[in-house]
Amino acid sequence: MWLGYDSYERDYYGLTPYEYGQAQKEAEKRICRLTKNELLEAVGACLKVYTSYMSLRYRYDCLEASLNIIREKNLEGLKLVKAIEEQYLKAEEESEHFKYQYGSEVRKLDSMLDQVPQEYWIQ
Repeated sequence: MWLGYDSYERDYYGLTPYEYGQAQKEAEKRICRLTKNELLEAVGACLKVYTSYMSLRYRYDCLEASLNIIREKNLEGLKLVKAIEEQYLKAEEESEHFKYQYGSEVRKLDSMLDQVPQEYWIQ
């Protein structure tokens, strides 16, 4: 979408497709009237806006990637906790509420508990 600027209202408005050509010609006329210094200042301002945008976009992409990594790590932890919970129920049933400590389901539960990172026990 192309925008025009109303200098009286000091606001932008949308151009219709048949106005695009006229707007481009008017823009060319105004650019040609600029001196070299004014043109360099305008280009410099455009480049500042562009570099600021690209910097912000890069930071956003890095932040999004970091959040995805953290989400994935947390999701793996939640899956492990859910699997331990299910295995606990199986082990409890097989060992009659952990009356017996030796059984295949209890050994599976113990091996799953060994896989839990140490940070989880502290937190």
